[in-house]
Amino acid sequence: HYMKYVTDPSTGLVKKDILLSGSKDISMRQSAFYDNVILWKTQQLAQQLGLVPSDQAHLDTLKKTILKTFWSEQMGCFLEDLSANSLRDHYYSSDWIIVLQTGFLDTKNIDERPYFEKCVSYIQKEKLDQPFGLRYQQTNRSEREYSIVRILVGDYGGTAIWSHLGQEYTKLLVLLYLQTKNQAYLDTAKRQVDAYTANIIKYRCYPEVYDHNGNMLEHFFYKSVCQTGWIVSYEQAKEMVESVSTTP
Repeated sequence: HYMKYVTDPSTGLVKKDILLSGSKDISMRQSAFYDNVILWKTQQLAQQLGLVPSDQAHLDTLKKTILKTFWSEQMGCFLEDLSANSLRDHYYSSDWIIVLQTGFLDTKNIDERPYFEKCVSYIQKEKLDQPFGLRYQQTNRSEREYSIVRILVGDYGGTAIWSHLGQEYTKLLVLLYLQTKNQAYLDTAKRQVDAYTANIIKYRCYPEVYDHNGNMLEHFFYKSVCQTGWIVSYEQAKEMVESVSTTP
């Protein structure tokens, strides 16, 4: 049912005329990169669980199609979606990092590592990890947000800093350091952990989302969740940085 609903048979990718729930479901997107990675992962898991016949060739083909369709060499990272504006203006969104969580791409794979390295370079060039990571994007693009979000908390899915994305970014930096021994990756990862540690002390909790200046996101109609189970991701990122830092 899922495959029939979301897949465009002419491309094999997610349809452009449907709206799906996801990490950034406050924005209206057309066949988002995130959604297509989830499409691939869903089929992979279905095969592993025996819900559908095993077909590695199909997974490989779909993966190649996603990479070819969404990678922007000009931008140096993945396009947010396949809308006309995104294709023309090279829209970026930090939920591309789903490729790490799902195993869609692997830092250990020498052919796939450049995708990570170039996206990290893009993030740092655009200062999306400042004062700490990770902001969704450079501007709010309010025209793509649902009206209730645009009116009440316009930066929620735009320039806001999301803790979960920040921890995945930190983990990625550690993994890249392990593969390349580039000290800059580890140094940046340490700064990210230190910033989040300071925020935990400051707010006496683990805020889910911050404004672009690094303050806990709070508007008249909305205040960030403060006590959240997402802190386990911070603990994992912190442990990864510490374990690498103490390794001879």
